[in-house]
Amino acid sequence: MDSSPEPQMERVFGLERLIFFSDAVFAIAITLLAIELRVPEIVETANDAIASQTLWLAIAAEWPRLLAFALSFYIIGAFWIAHHRYFRYIKSYDEGLIRLNLVWLFFVVLLSFTTAILGEYGNLQIAIVLYALNLICAGLAGEALWYHATHARRLVDAALDERFIRRLQARTLTMLLASLIVIGLTFFIDDYASFGWLLIFVFQGLVERHYRRTGTFK
Repeated sequence: MDSSPEPQMERVFGLERLIFFSDAVFAIAITLLAIELRVPEIVETANDAIASQTLWLAIAAEWPRLLAFALSFYIIGAFWIAHHRYFRYIKSYDEGLIRLNLVWLFFVVLLSFTTAILGEYGNLQIAIVLYALNLICAGLAGEALWYHATHARRLVDAALDERFIRRLQARTLTMLLASLIVIGLTFFIDDYASFGWLLIFVFQGLVERHYRRTGTFK
């Protein structure tokens, strides 16, 4: 590999462009989530007490959409943090990394669509499964990118600790595991299967606890 200053600067500049582009896409993905939120419409009345009660009930009726928004906001934020962590250690790039990054971003942006479906039809199995599959695809794309960069230390420092590599992989795998469990729950309790997403917090807490004990926390 050419180590002269000019190619090195080109690699750094190209990597920065990739990161800036990705940050913009993550921001757009969250913006698309917010666009789906609507102010409830109520029948106008001269009685403020009745109007307030009606508005409160209308807002309460929006809880499925608000819950779906909050969940996806957290998940997209978690993917952005993972992306940020990955690229703290990725020192170069190749065409494979660029393609995998685009695939990851595609499924992240698609979350705005499946979130809207989940918020509107969260009691239907197909809505939950579509959202879960979207999350699984996004997670697998992120895993593939990290594997591509770290396999044989292709695009990372040769001294990067293997346990730390596995720790970052494990965080994403918690989302995949929770998604698979939620899909399974839809065959038994589809009305409440969405609460299975709370397992993400449980699994990620267990992962962090394990790697803190082993001294692999950065």
